[in-house]
Amino acid sequence: MLVLLMLYPIVMLFGYFLGTPLLDRELHLPFAISLFLGNIVSVGLTGFLVPWIAGRFGWWLRPAPGREIRINLLGGAFISAVYAAMVFVFLRLF
Repeated sequence: MLVLLMLYPIVMLFGYFLGTPLLDRELHLPFAISLFLGNIVSVGLTGFLVPWIAGRFGWWLRPAPGREIRINLLGGAFISAVYAAMVFVFLRLF
């Protein structure tokens, strides 16, 4: 879930600001090559961002003994709310 939390905005922003205007329209690269380049960028960035975000979600990834169920539900609900917010924001912006 944390990987998706970092991956979705990377892919969305790359596609909007670089993929479509530069790789597709300006350079006229085939979709397969454009997608491959986007994957290289997204994998590279998630390699840095996922450990960073995992550190901020230590409360969820390593819950206190006896509180695992409650913390798992809270973490899942929080991440789901952030997903929904990102989709909403990207729908409005782009």
